[in-house]
Amino acid sequence: MPTTVNGSKIPGRARARRTRADGLSLAPARRWLRGALTTGLLVAPIGVSAAPAASPGVVSPGPAPGQGGGVASAAPVVRAPAGEPTPQTLETILAHAMDHAVEVAVARAEVGLGDAAIEGAKPLLPSNPDIQFGLGARLSDQGPGATFEMQVQLLQPIEVAGERRRRIAAGRKYREELLAALERVRWETYTQVHVAYNRALVARARAEMITRLLKFSENLLDVTRRRAQAGEISELRVRVAEGELARARQAKLAADLDYRLACVTLTREGGYPIDALIAPVGTLEPPLQVRDIEALITSAAQDHPAVQATSASAERAKAQIVAADRDAWPHPYFGAYFATEGSGISGVAGRQTVGLGMIGLPLPLWRRNQGARAQARADLRVIESQRQALQYTLAQKIRWGAEALNTASERVNSYAREVVPKFEANIDLLERAYSLGESSLVEVLVAQERFLRIQTEAINAYSSYFEAVFSLETAVGAPFGEYAVSMPAPAPALAPVPEAPAQPAPR
Repeated sequence: MPTTVNGSKIPGRARARRTRADGLSLAPARRWLRGALTTGLLVAPIGVSAAPAASPGVVSPGPAPGQGGGVASAAPVVRAPAGEPTPQTLETILAHAMDHAVEVAVARAEVGLGDAAIEGAKPLLPSNPDIQFGLGARLSDQGPGATFEMQVQLLQPIEVAGERRRRIAAGRKYREELLAALERVRWETYTQVHVAYNRALVARARAEMITRLLKFSENLLDVTRRRAQAGEISELRVRVAEGELARARQAKLAADLDYRLACVTLTREGGYPIDALIAPVGTLEPPLQVRDIEALITSAAQDHPAVQATSASAERAKAQIVAADRDAWPHPYFGAYFATEGSGISGVAGRQTVGLGMIGLPLPLWRRNQGARAQARADLRVIESQRQALQYTLAQKIRWGAEALNTASERVNSYAREVVPKFEANIDLLERAYSLGESSLVEVLVAQERFLRIQTEAINAYSSYFEAVFSLETAVGAPFGEYAVSMPAPAPALAPVPEAPAQPAPR
């Protein structure tokens, strides 16, 4: 569970050894980062190629927001020229987010609370020594005058039941709980970056579809004007074409804004500086499905980062129960007493000195740390109930997400085979038919609206698919590419069975 405390990184291998020694393994929850770097789900907008390469950016050596100056950046901060997004792959954005996302930085800083708890439990003795001084004069009825008297008493409470060791163990469990919480935040950051990346790709697909529509409307207006000048159609058709072009321009502005806002969201989730703008890249991948739902439920019940974090909280609560029980033991004290005084008899000189060693033992009759012990046990019961509720909720979300994902992948697969490849060709056919006078303006506009609606439905199918991936990935606690499988190839159409030749009727 990678973290940074007080400006230094904690080695992952040493941390894993310590965690395994305590009986809590967080290694399964870290599979997502390795899987993301090898099997990440990369998609591109429908019917378009990957984004063109951006012009060279400027690499900033400074730390990103939330990152201490003493921690080296794992990935350079890329700044594009003003207004121009910088294309980045999913792997690059994920690597940057793991070190620079603000949520990760906050969770990493909170690990220092565990170090503080350990440091606070380290003092050898439970409290400071208590020293008392007494100075005064002794008066006697046997004669006039007074004698000087002084008393000194020193008391030091001690612990004899191993309370200090139990408090240190509880502090270490608390630190492991914070490390598990950091791992959970890192996983949540991964899912947020992944879905923001896919949403940006969908927004880019819509923007480029509207760009093609704008180009079509411009060509349509140009042809309409030429035909009106030739006297083939009335000027009213020109006004209609101008209205369609104005509507396409408005749609282009809205689509470009949606895409840019999606890039802003992706930039924020990736932890990039506020003056950077990141855009996605990728190629169109076939949709995937899931098969073994029960295996996913079993894996999530043990290895999900949120379950691991709750288990770490339970271990911390158990350690606090042990520490609270030991604090109920009485704390004896050792001390010393010293006193000196005059004789107190008139005419008799000399002083008397007394020295005593002292041992005390409080009697735990009424107060036995009942409040802290009851609080620790109640905390454990609450955590165990939360873990059971979390496992049940994850199981239900996995079932729901798997059904939604498989249905969405079927829709995407159908559109990818039957709709997406024909959109550009259909638009070209419309332009050619209208320029040749084979179709009227109304027929072209009706056909264009239908093709646009079908293409929009195809993009919406991809959007639903990515949202289902996000829901399932969040519930399973592992990258989608680790357990997804390819869709089966569509069965070939059966050839018609030839009819047998008619036989002559028997005579």
